Amino acid sequence: FNMRPICAKMTSWSSIRYMLPLSIVLLFTACHGKGNGNDFEPMNKWYKRYEEYPEYCSIPSQMDKRAIPPLDKQPAGLQTSLLHVTAIIRHGARTPYNNHACWTGWGDQQWNCELKTLTAPPSQPEILLLENSAAGAGAGNVELNGEGAMFLFEKNYDALMDPPQLRNVLNGTCQEGQLLMRGYVQELYNGKMLRKTYVKEKNSGDETDTDTDAGTDDLVLIDLNVESDLRPYEEPNLYYRADDDQRTVMSGQVLIRGLFGDLIQQHSQELGTQTDPTIVVHTADRSQDILSPNENVCPRLNDLYMEATKSPEYIENYVKSKESQELDALMETMGGDFRDQGEDCLMTSICNDRDLPEILNDYGKSNANANANNYFDRIDKYSFKPYNYAMRYNDAAYSKLAFGPLWVNILSNILAHVPVSTWQNIIPQMKSEVRSPPPTLALFSGHDTTILPILASLG
Repeated sequence: FNMRPICAKMTSWSSIRYMLPLSIVLLFTACHGKGNGNDFEPMNKWYKRYEEYPEYCSIPSQMDKRAIPPLDKQPAGLQTSLLHVTAIIRHGARTPYNNHACWTGWGDQQWNCELKTLTAPPSQPEILLLENSAAGAGAGNVELNGEGAMFLFEKNYDALMDPPQLRNVLNGTCQEGQLLMRGYVQELYNGKMLRKTYVKEKNSGDETDTDTDAGTDDLVLIDLNVESDLRPYEEPNLYYRADDDQRTVMSGQVLIRGLFGDLIQQHSQELGTQTDPTIVVHTADRSQDILSPNENVCPRLNDLYMEATKSPEYIENYVKSKESQELDALMETMGGDFRDQGEDCLMTSICNDRDLPEILNDYGKSNANANANNYFDRIDKYSFKPYNYAMRYNDAAYSKLAFGPLWVNILSNILAHVPVSTWQNIIPQMKSEVRSPPPTLALFSGHDTTILPILASLG
């Protein structure tokens, strides 16, 4: 496998190697939601307050520079074709995942959201059979006037707006950790990037038309010129996996829209007004899921994390160091220790043109002022570096144990494309796990706590 960076906080792990024509792509987008009243704001007003934004924010100009790199040059005469891609994404821009104790006043902000979740009644054909047979079972006349008639619920988190003494955790109409408009745009971009890289567009019929919009033939995963009984977003062609958080489920949905939106629209027109295309998302009880390290499922992870935080190197760098003591003292003057939430506190603010305390409003300014304290960047690093250290400690023991189950899930989609003789003696237990028929594209929608340990487990 060949692992190469695309840009800050976005990594591609792509490969086509003789016996293993596969690709794994890790897409990491981030930034968080706007909280000054209404989440809806024209895009031309986004990212205007600060002169410079961290790559973490994934502003449009940053995303425009990102692409999945081409494959290494293959030996002359070697013919390869891409059989499978696994894409692991981090959800897009969201609200804070809880009401953090950041600096004084941070938790008083109001978060209102315009991007809503729609839900539908159960899918057919099972529900249609139930409805048509219920009347004969003494349930009265519950048959629908029109086969497949459906409606949608729009979920509005506004029930606690009146009376005013009650409120949601984030004070407004947003859920904790809810996907926002900026996150929608980010994941739509990711979907279009996958489309540009891995899909060969349908020829127009003009013999002179040689522009297929695919990067290279080596990277063509889906050729729309090839007739198939199944559409590329239908199982088993697509395997979509997410945990049961709103932001991860919707992020994958938006990415799929960017990747296959025109095909889904055409499919919808063919089905008519009473039936919609349905894409399956595979998920689990949130408390039991393993798309992030889950210490409830595997208590041994607690021990491994404690071993990392009690190591001499950790204590020296993140407890006793002059830098640690200075930043701890600074946070105390601002309202308390918020190191564990520091990155979320900072990026929630700067990425959405919200207020930063004056002492932290120095991102990018140290280049122009040699005397600048650079507190923004220092607290940001102080927030995520200890976690990253624990993920990599002792040959990434924590990450490897935490993500053993997820690697089984990932490999179950891949190994069917690989000759059994190349892996059966190495991981014989996988023989019963291989998914058949295997997907062409597997999409996993998770968190930064999905991607970081995955990378750590790879070394």
